[in-house]
Amino acid sequence: MRSMCKRVMTTARVVLFTILFMPQALFAQTFMGGNELYNALVDYERTPSTNVVIASTGFGYVVGVADAGNNVRHPLTGFHFCIPLGVTKGQIVDVARLYLERNPKVRHLTAHSILGAAFAEAFPCR
Repeated sequence: MRSMCKRVMTTARVVLFTILFMPQALFAQTFMGGNELYNALVDYERTPSTNVVIASTGFGYVVGVADAGNNVRHPLTGFHFCIPLGVTKGQIVDVARLYLERNPKVRHLTAHSILGAAFAEAFPCR
């Protein structure tokens, strides 16, 4: 019992040490980039979709960012948007796809920051 407890504590120390001293760059990865999101949304619009999983992931990502960020000022980017009642998920996805289509120069950025800009432009808070 004592040796098992000692192994658990040693493992816990190794894990903690690894987390504390791991380079920050490893944590800087983003879930989705603008190019990846654009390709997913283009595929979502295609009938039939060439990859339903990727298309659905793009749709869900956009709707999730819209839902989580609605009427909340982003602390880093400052983007603030207020989606009116009655706006459909399809409209929200259209706003995202059209913004990415009209602004190819920003597609290398993170998808959530691009969506913040798109939604702030389309749904400004009054």
